[in-house]
Amino acid sequence: MSGASTNLTSPPGVFSGETYEQLLSGSTGWAMDEGSLFFEGKGRVHQALRKIVKRLDALGIRYAVVGGMALVHHGYRRFTDDVDILLTREDLDKLHREVEGLGYLPPFS
Repeated sequence: MSGASTNLTSPPGVFSGETYEQLLSGSTGWAMDEGSLFFEGKGRVHQALRKIVKRLDALGIRYAVVGGMALVHHGYRRFTDDVDILLTREDLDKLHREVEGLGYLPPFS
């Protein structure tokens, strides 16, 4: 190590509105640290998944985790930077009703 400390609680750009993808590509050191945390099950993607699952469970919404996080759960070692959730049409409608007015913006049709 070069002796420089990495502050994972306040990654570069966190207050400037940078997305997770921008943070990953903006700082190799931060991305490496985040990757290590990811494979320990402690990265930001895992934290986001836990928050989402907790909220969906509290609302009684049925879901399936799909995509990269599902592969990781089944033992396939790969990094992913997002959370993919599958809902039935009925549960998606219920979720939309529950999050309306909380900052959720429905897609235009």
